[in-house]
Amino acid sequence: MYPTRIDYARLNHEAPAEGTTWLIPVAEGVVWAVRTRAIGFETGLVIEVSPAIAAEAISLSLDGDDAYLVSLNGDEHVVRIDRSATSREGGNLVSHRIELPESRDIVSVRVEPLEGDGYYGLGHLLIEERD
Repeated sequence: MYPTRIDYARLNHEAPAEGTTWLIPVAEGVVWAVRTRAIGFETGLVIEVSPAIAAEAISLSLDGDDAYLVSLNGDEHVVRIDRSATSREGGNLVSHRIELPESRDIVSVRVEPLEGDGYYGLGHLLIEERD
């Protein structure tokens, strides 16, 4: 199975076509599977960023009872996010902020599940632009 692909710019500026997945920020602690606004995925999620965004950090919320690998620009910067000790049974969204060692242009963000219950979710993704 191929990862789900999403266009970051379209998510933020265009209304969704009927029947398409849409990324709307979902609050911390929400049981994401109950709220259809979070994106569920099985094999991974690739968010394509065009034009590139010069960033200092990225923020995202993920289902807290799973572990993930977050890769920026292919494998240029990779971070493992482990299961949250505060996650409830059935999962809930937990926010994470990944500070970059140096500012860089972001062209893609890949989120891959490493371990968990087989139900993976992303509540929001924010690329924090350089001032």
